[in-house]
Amino acid sequence: MAGQWGEFKTVILAADVSKIVDEQTDVYPRFPAAWAALEWLLARSAATIGRAPSGGDTNLRLFVQADDALANVPAIWVVYRVGPEIEILATNVVAPVNESDDV
Repeated sequence: MAGQWGEFKTVILAADVSKIVDEQTDVYPRFPAAWAALEWLLARSAATIGRAPSGGDTNLRLFVQADDALANVPAIWVVYRVGPEIEILATNVVAPVNESDDV
């Protein structure tokens, strides 16, 4: 299906990624909404938003979704492969940083 955002692709998660998503939902009440937003974005523009490696598999990408300390939403780092589907291979969740704590 195509639209304003281009062709929509299916996003699939590696087993380890699914486990991390489930664990983080228990830690951050708003994590499911943040994850859904990330999947929405990847399904529509994964080939253009992530950073590709300088060598090796050019279909791999790294993308970082920023945190939101006020909403207590962590940063979400994902490594994914672009193809007929978007395959999220790995993720890392980083606790939100309250900038006032750094001062």
